[in-house]
Amino acid sequence: MMCDMVTLVAEEQSFQILRDVLIRFSSYFSAALESGMSEAQTNRFVFPNLSAQQLRLVTLCAPSNFQVWPAEKTSTHRDSITCFLKVDLLEVLSGAEAADYLQISALSQLCLQRLGEIMSRLFEPESIITHQHHNCGVFSCWLHWWTELNKDCKDPFTNMFFQYTLRYPNLVLQPSSSNSTPDCLDLVIHFLSSDAVRVSDETVILDLIINWINFLLSTTEFCGSDILQSLLNCLRPGLLPSSALDHLFRFWSESVRELKWKNQLSCDELSDLVTNGFKTGPFASLTNRVPPAYQTICCPRASTPCLNINICMHSELASIFKLLRNRASTFPPANG
Repeated sequence: MMCDMVTLVAEEQSFQILRDVLIRFSSYFSAALESGMSEAQTNRFVFPNLSAQQLRLVTLCAPSNFQVWPAEKTSTHRDSITCFLKVDLLEVLSGAEAADYLQISALSQLCLQRLGEIMSRLFEPESIITHQHHNCGVFSCWLHWWTELNKDCKDPFTNMFFQYTLRYPNLVLQPSSSNSTPDCLDLVIHFLSSDAVRVSDETVILDLIINWINFLLSTTEFCGSDILQSLLNCLRPGLLPSSALDHLFRFWSESVRELKWKNQLSCDELSDLVTNGFKTGPFASLTNRVPPAYQTICCPRASTPCLNINICMHSELASIFKLLRNRASTFPPANG
């Protein structure tokens, strides 16, 4: 009977799975076990890039042919994190990494299904309030998890993060120490500048930009104005409601007065436009004669939102995948 079992080892812990199950469901093991490599002879595989927790999850899912998520918790974070939903999220993201590494497509699908269930619970109105109240960090880690997933090219998982970011940008795109890395910043800038963003009005984008700039200016590690310029460029000033203009002018003049929006428009020049009768708001491009040099200040995020949203989202998502994968080549593979 023992010859029918394969031993998987990580972090000096051993787990056993039926050889037949691994051959049927894992492209990795199907090739390895049918080869002449030494591991195929000993039925023992050591994985320095995976954790014992990940192999335990694989072992628990194997009896159901990777169709049923185990009731038993495997996350090593369960003793240090009091938020059970965050523990579940970390567990499924860890499982997705293991499924990708071991090429178990059925486990990837199971993790994706589980992730969808967790996301649905996380973004229920009462749940949002609860997680904000107990400050577990589940929203502040969002960008970090998203970029980590993309390094392994997990399109379905990245797509799910993208969809929820579209719906809750003011919740998951806030700055924090955990998501101020260059790849996270690139993602924020790319997202906030895109046509795919659906917000009640441009004030949501303005608030995020101000929060990010203030955060970066307050960090001792930050230097240079290129990131600040890129963040300011994400804004479409002409789309702002008139009630938000004073907030923009005050922040712009006090914090980043030296910057010009897209190197074209200064704070004073925008103020002069408004003083001379330029009407800002979601329909600014229809209600104003905009000087040719400033046409883009009121460019709508989508010309016909109801018709173009799916096309726009698909295009922007593809761009985000390309952006992050280009960055991912600079990162070493993560150990388990």
